[in-house]
Amino acid sequence: MARDPLAAVSTIATPQTRPIPGREHEQVRNNAGGYTFGKDLWTRLEDFIILGTTGGTYYVREDKLTADNAQVVFDTVAADGVRAVNLATEISTARPPRAPKNRPALFVLAAAAARGDADTRQAVKASLAKAARTTDHLATFFGYWKNLGGKTTSGGTAPVAGRAMRAALGSWFLAGDVDQVAWRACKARQRKTPAARCPQSTRSSPHRPSPPRSRRSTSCRTAGCHGSSCPTTCSATRACGTSSSTRSG
Repeated sequence: MARDPLAAVSTIATPQTRPIPGREHEQVRNNAGGYTFGKDLWTRLEDFIILGTTGGTYYVREDKLTADNAQVVFDTVAADGVRAVNLATEISTARPPRAPKNRPALFVLAAAAARGDADTRQAVKASLAKAARTTDHLATFFGYWKNLGGKTTSGGTAPVAGRAMRAALGSWFLAGDVDQVAWRACKARQRKTPAARCPQSTRSSPHRPSPPRSRRSTSCRTAGCHGSSCPTTCSATRACGTSSSTRSG
């Protein structure tokens, strides 16, 4: 008896390699060759912030996955940059954590700062200190932004820091008192950006008068919180995992 091809058509059991009859417009072809229900732009952005692209997937190489997700970030920033910034900040600061790595959230903030409108850049300024919690995070954000909003030179890519970016970077150092800034700097002293260089960068912004500092805070900040070189015991010193006796005045 000849095989009946119509017997294979079914709305109850459909092979993965074919879309469901009558719902073709809802499904897209995935990287494995099958059909799945498509995700909207914001769900794809959320997936990127949580999962990242490091290592790729079983079916997609890392470079292609990164390029595809970078385009998703650019599209969401163009559609609603403030919403993209808020989503990245929400996932980055979630407790318990929702994302194993903070870099995708920092990339979203950098793309928003480089390609967003005025409202989006203001949202980045307000969120930078929350998402970039260490000097390593701040350096990573600046590196991403430089690649997206800088200019090409003979020595590589150079930043083009306008007033909005200078204000955003300055807001990182103005968030909290001097001890809190020193704590953020000391927390990452063994990472990409050594804390030994950070206290020199924590000068007060020229846009705002310097807040009054106690002798204890000023001494600790000047010493850079390096164990016995710190003449006092402060919260930043304890963050470094060191302690020292208070020197008598």
